[in-house]
Amino acid sequence: MPGTAAPDAGLIPLSSRQDWCWEWTRCYAPDSYSMELTETVHLRGPLDVGALREAVAEVTSLHDALRLSLVPATALPLDDPRPLQRVAPGHLPLHVIDMTGRSPQDAVGEITSRPFDLSGPLAVFTLLAFSPDEHVLVLAFHHLVFDGASGKLLIRHLTEAYNRRAGNDRTPAAPAEFSYAAFIRRERDPAVLAAKEHRTAELVRVLREHGAAEPLEGDGVGEPPLAGDYVLVPMAFGPDDVVSLRRAARTARVTPYSLLLAALTRAVGEVYDRERLVGTTIAHGRDEPSSTTALGLFSAPVEIPFDLGVRDPAEFLRHVHTGVRAAAGTADLPYGSRVASVLGREGDDAFFRSCLAHVEFRLNGITGLVLDPPVERVPFDGLDARLHEYPRTFPQLAYASRQAARGSARTLFLDLRMEEGSLTGGLWYESTYHHAERVKAAADRFRQLTGCP
Repeated sequence: MPGTAAPDAGLIPLSSRQDWCWEWTRCYAPDSYSMELTETVHLRGPLDVGALREAVAEVTSLHDALRLSLVPATALPLDDPRPLQRVAPGHLPLHVIDMTGRSPQDAVGEITSRPFDLSGPLAVFTLLAFSPDEHVLVLAFHHLVFDGASGKLLIRHLTEAYNRRAGNDRTPAAPAEFSYAAFIRRERDPAVLAAKEHRTAELVRVLREHGAAEPLEGDGVGEPPLAGDYVLVPMAFGPDDVVSLRRAARTARVTPYSLLLAALTRAVGEVYDRERLVGTTIAHGRDEPSSTTALGLFSAPVEIPFDLGVRDPAEFLRHVHTGVRAAAGTADLPYGSRVASVLGREGDDAFFRSCLAHVEFRLNGITGLVLDPPVERVPFDGLDARLHEYPRTFPQLAYASRQAARGSARTLFLDLRMEEGSLTGGLWYESTYHHAERVKAAADRFRQLTGCP
């Protein structure tokens, strides 16, 4: 199980959710890939910088996950190589940088493309001032303390706090309902740990039975390179196709995600001649009621076992849908220990997030049966505030070990995004490991099974 009891009461281990992210972080060579999440807000109008500074202080004082910092294992008298962490007291500052004469496009790209320094704060709030009436707020977080759901929550908490401060409302904020540090300590309860060990052992058994240690057959050219060569088989579902998919999902009483995942696993199983497969997805992991409005890393990859011996299409669809829902309940299980139990660990090499799965499916822009509304305007009072994505530049991706490279290369990744009523994206594969024609055959079969060729 992750973490080791520390002699310093101020130190806490990684949470079960952070365990997978720490493995994933270590998969990449230094300065190769940024594990940070950013939100950038373009602000036009008379910004009250003092009110914004106070809003940042309020939000970061209430959400202790944002004040976490790592303590390297090398600095501790412990045998466990994983770091511990501590919560800084108080709140985080708002860094204000004068960018007069610079263009937002260049300045923001420069700031957000810098790799995160794991020896420092894992959350950084920066205000770039281009003129008295033009600013860009850059909110940067390492994935160890932040997830996708936290982005929308942060914007809501921050704008509410700013609007109160800018309106001279000095009412103290309500006490925090959730503490990430307390959440970790609850996970360390001996009874909780014992129950997790039992559940992890059962999950490991099921994953072995479904071939998690038996990857999809490659083309036999050898080890995938540390600098992977990933190729996309593009796919697009137009507005009419999306309407048909949502109607079919509603009729079957499943989500579009389950509908598409069932088609993907069936297609891959047929092309690769597999009776059983393992898929993976990201579960939101916010199991405690008070965590639904908390900031921090709660999401985690979960594995879904599939039995392709279920031949009836309707029955198989229910099998997939039930499997997705059941897998969400395993988000609290430590990732590193279950992967090591299935695959074994080579020294201190790290595990890629999908190394137990044959397929990974990411669907963005739709939750359940509902299309996510586009979020552009941000409700800062008296300002024209808009979320804006600025281009970021990173060095070429490179893995830190052969184990990490293999863990990524063996998985097929379906990535689709809903934009303006259409689904676009495609099936990614590592071209050194996978045979291109075989992957394309799986993609073609997937399109046929969705009924939207």
